[in-house]
Amino acid sequence: MATGHWPAFLIKKMKKEMYIENAVKEIDSPEFAHTKQILEVNEIETENGKYKIENIIEHENQVDIFFNIKDEKYFLCISLDKQSGKVIFPSIRNSNYCYLYATSETKSLEELASYTKIKYTKGFSKGDVIKRANAQKIQKVSSIYFELLETECYETEEAIEKLLDKLSEDKQGIKELIKNSNAVIEICKNQYVSANAGMALSKELLQRLSEFEIGIDIDTYICGKEFIS
Repeated sequence: MATGHWPAFLIKKMKKEMYIENAVKEIDSPEFAHTKQILEVNEIETENGKYKIENIIEHENQVDIFFNIKDEKYFLCISLDKQSGKVIFPSIRNSNYCYLYATSETKSLEELASYTKIKYTKGFSKGDVIKRANAQKIQKVSSIYFELLETECYETEEAIEKLLDKLSEDKQGIKELIKNSNAVIEICKNQYVSANAGMALSKELLQRLSEFEIGIDIDTYICGKEFIS
């Protein structure tokens, strides 16, 4: 039976398997000097005898496969040509944990949540007692979190874009929350010591942030071992 007549889901599955197979080959027998450089000081995490894959992201012309690095929060990304399945280049990708965080000294968690139809992921009211292993903490302010991204496999700018896409599902409600609280987009960035630390916010992204009237707080943690060669 000709490939063109196979069900679309089966063709997609076969392509996915091809992408993974070719990416794994590059890890096991690197053709790129940069792959060797990365693997000299980084070990790919395994699960059930296979390399652990955090995520696969398809773009217009390429596919990015993110492999977990053992004991680290950044990733090895193998990029492949979407058409041929050949490896284009390897890279280290920093992780970005990006979410909306808002607090209030006068409003309860329920009041903060009432501004938007988007469901929060966690939160506390002022005065709540939070029990921990060997102690307990009384919340001094009410706080609400919207941790809406399914993965941390995004560059900083991309993570912000993705979060804004989610928040735009109830843009007016989120704007009301921001207006009636102390709100900020929080980013915890795990920056590989030998990876690109640059960042560029496009005018379009700045415009989107301006529409929400919200700022960004980025905490960067340098991690990993430097390249040897």
